[in-house]
Amino acid sequence: MAGIGFELKKFLSKESYLGTLGAYGFAGLVCSGPWLLSIATILMLSFIANWAKLSPEISRSFQVMVVYIIAGSLILTSVLQHTFTRYIANLCYLSKQSKIIPSLNSVYLVLIVVAAMVCTLLVNLLTPSLPMPTKCLMVSSFIVISLIWISTSLLSAILAYKTILFAFLSNFIVAIAISMHTYQDGLQGLLFSFLCGQFVLLMVLIYTIYHEFPTNQLIDFNFFKLKGVSKMLIFTGLFYNLAIWVDKFIFWYSPVTGLPVIGHLHASLVYDFPIFFAYLLSIPGMTVFLLNLETNYTDAHQRFFHSICGDSTLDEIQHDYIDLIDAGRLSILSSIKAQSLMLFIFLIVGSLIFIKCQLPLIYLPITLVCLLASSLNVVLWSTLDIIFYLDRVKEALIVTAVFTFSNALFTWVSIQLGMFYYGFGLVASLLLSITLGFLLLNKAGKHLQYETYMVKN
Repeated sequence: MAGIGFELKKFLSKESYLGTLGAYGFAGLVCSGPWLLSIATILMLSFIANWAKLSPEISRSFQVMVVYIIAGSLILTSVLQHTFTRYIANLCYLSKQSKIIPSLNSVYLVLIVVAAMVCTLLVNLLTPSLPMPTKCLMVSSFIVISLIWISTSLLSAILAYKTILFAFLSNFIVAIAISMHTYQDGLQGLLFSFLCGQFVLLMVLIYTIYHEFPTNQLIDFNFFKLKGVSKMLIFTGLFYNLAIWVDKFIFWYSPVTGLPVIGHLHASLVYDFPIFFAYLLSIPGMTVFLLNLETNYTDAHQRFFHSICGDSTLDEIQHDYIDLIDAGRLSILSSIKAQSLMLFIFLIVGSLIFIKCQLPLIYLPITLVCLLASSLNVVLWSTLDIIFYLDRVKEALIVTAVFTFSNALFTWVSIQLGMFYYGFGLVASLLLSITLGFLLLNKAGKHLQYETYMVKN
């Protein structure tokens, strides 16, 4: 399948403002489109619930349930996502594409069993009073979404971003269409329509994968025999996903900031909206970074790789090495500039937006802090991407581990200090993690040529 870099270069080759705008638009769609469509699906289902004059408690309960399902499935599958992506990349490099489907089937099988057991236990612990059909819908959604994360990891590894975007669009259409006939069933109707949309999404992904990689073998468990660096990849994925959610969980279950919504599922009125709104405003930084990564940095990386493997002179290798370092620096700097611009714009028009949208102004200072945090998160994400590009798994593990534990600690401290400090825990954690990431990345860049030739793995 053609990678996103080829598509972006088609737009940029036009050498016009329209072509550049098209490149940024396409990059924004592939990096944020699935996420935005998922959010739009949840919001539209909630809108339909309000339109049908269902009680606000039903709409709120549905949103909280889905958020917990997404968070839990991301954390559960995070132990597999990086390792499986690496395994698939290795199979493609070794021209063993016929092993992809059997390996995927083994992951599906294990994940279905584990997800079913974990979610059934948690649902009974956290929402014991729910009727059995509702519990079954929650467990089924958890399993399906867990399979979706693994499928999108595989398709991302082969750069099938268009397929992923189309699959999430199908989910949106199907979920909304079915909800128009099931909304009268209340919470169960909303969950059923959500599950149907996710199931269609999964089927589109699976069909694409099976069509792309034909095979005669049914199942292969060799993936679970991986050793060495894959153990570190397990924890990099786990730590990063835990870090992304740990501050939310602390705010949800703190007696000061959290409230029960349904059963033992909590939410935080003071934190949920600001952090959600801030993550939406992080899209420009992600878009700009992805555009630079998949064009300038990827090209520089390939040139350096070919120089190393080919018959280039020492001067040519040194030149390509400098280009690679500059391209990495430019990619990270571009995301910093984009998010700085968003932060500056919000400082100017933030209060006006809140007034026009009739949002409580009490959220404004916390939203500003959360926007700073989401901007820093884009920088950290960019830094980790470059670290992974250089195959520095140990460094990625250190950064993600520091992010997880510091976020938990600093968030708890911020809540103890009072409302004025809400969100600053995440900001402090990200600043610490980014600084560490820059130091490790700088060290890796300085020793890249030496370790390429002299260090044995």
